[in-house]
Amino acid sequence: MKKSLLLVPLLAFLLVGCGNSDTIGENGGGGDNTGGNNNDDGGGDTPTYALIAKYDFTLSGHTIKGSELKTEEQALTLFDDSLVEGTDKLLSITDIVKVYDGNSSGGAYPETPAILKMGASSSNGTFTLHFEEGTDVARTIVSCHDFYDPSSEWGGNTDYLSVNSDSQLTPFNEGATPSDLTYDFSEATDVLEFESMGSGTGNSIYGRVVIFSISLYGLS
Repeated sequence: MKKSLLLVPLLAFLLVGCGNSDTIGENGGGGDNTGGNNNDDGGGDTPTYALIAKYDFTLSGHTIKGSELKTEEQALTLFDDSLVEGTDKLLSITDIVKVYDGNSSGGAYPETPAILKMGASSSNGTFTLHFEEGTDVARTIVSCHDFYDPSSEWGGNTDYLSVNSDSQLTPFNEGATPSDLTYDFSEATDVLEFESMGSGTGNSIYGRVVIFSISLYGLS
């Protein structure tokens, strides 16, 4: 009976001591012991995005097959007719070189309307989108494919799509099924510079890309 009475205060002391030994609880019970002043929250926050606008050229209703966009007005009309979600904050389009409403012949999409083609055998394709101040595009997702596929007179992929100097190899597969390229920007922007680029020689020195849709996102 006396031994039991002695054990009670001893157990109480041990429990209190254990409860006060972990000072990292203020930081969520993990990481280093910095007294709650650690700015590292364990890997950083994953950014979340909200749709600003989506331009789907396959839903533009255009039936033209490979008409070159020679003026800003023609380019703006194509984008206006292709807006399917969000708010159109596009003000102007500049630097338009070898950009086409639809495709006339050649490649994996011959005689195909309602797509945006960039580039030709003689030049890269370029265009620059200018949005309202404060649009703050932080991410752009482009559904696209190389102008060719493996079965259409082309052995490999040498075409890139660049958005604000971020160049990514275009999708290239049998069946010419488009897929998404995602461009994340270190700083949100109101200007997007597109360029199709080639990395081959001869007929593949210039880049040719077919775009199906462009989606713009801001940080939410």
